[in-house]
Amino acid sequence: MPVLRWLRPLAASGAMVPETRWSITAPWSEGELRVYEPALPEVLVVAPLLAAFYNDSHNAAMMTNEEEATAADVVDIFHAMRAAGDRPFFLEQNGEFMGDGDFRNIEGVEAEFAVMVGRRVKQNRGLGTR
Repeated sequence: MPVLRWLRPLAASGAMVPETRWSITAPWSEGELRVYEPALPEVLVVAPLLAAFYNDSHNAAMMTNEEEATAADVVDIFHAMRAAGDRPFFLEQNGEFMGDGDFRNIEGVEAEFAVMVGRRVKQNRGLGTR
């Protein structure tokens, strides 16, 4: 499996710069929503929480997860997705981490879309659809 490069060297200087990522912030009915592609340090910070979200019995059933995930598994998943050309992203509402999603199997202007709002009390409010 190829190793994901979260940083790439500048040809002339050899300095490390972040890969191009996107971020969108928009108002919505319950405050401000931010959707962004995380850098590796951001993935490392929320990996334990994401593992807990993935392991929640309801979320696991919705995602057809059959094995418990660890924080290290979450980091590996993000590495594998980026290496495959997928675009994983995080969701925040009013600065609170809500979950993750991704665009995968990207072909031209088409892709599959997945989103998981991790906290059960925040699900079914349209966060992943608006």
